[in-house]
Amino acid sequence: MGFIQKYYPNVLMKLVENLFSTTLTNRYRVINSEGVLLMEAKMHQPLKKRQYDVYYYGQNETQYVHLLDNKAFELGESTAFTFNNEIYYLYKSMFGWGEIKNGNHAIARWKGTLSWPPEAQFELLDQEYARAALFFLGVFHAFCFN
Repeated sequence: MGFIQKYYPNVLMKLVENLFSTTLTNRYRVINSEGVLLMEAKMHQPLKKRQYDVYYYGQNETQYVHLLDNKAFELGESTAFTFNNEIYYLYKSMFGWGEIKNGNHAIARWKGTLSWPPEAQFELLDQEYARAALFFLGVFHAFCFN
């Protein structure tokens, strides 16, 4: 299917993050099994409300998706985003499965572990979205894994 890779804007940022065990920059790439870059996600300033710029490189076009943390005080993760001219909602409770839905229709679900090394389970619930499976996996990873 593919894999997710963390990357750094420069060697200095990588050195600082590894030396001090901190996260100053959250940038991820999703690469398919043929080695083709499909998606990049970059977190905005880490001290502000959590948000990501996501670029999805489709067959003929690049799509920009903005992920913004919508929750007020509740625990878990919540955001809405537009992809392929449709609105999707991501919600993940603190310890349960997260879901991406189009309206009330569940598209995919994801659950990460709190153990080391970190692991996650991903399930595509609707095979009509198989071409975008790595995109949804990347959205879950960027927004819920950090």
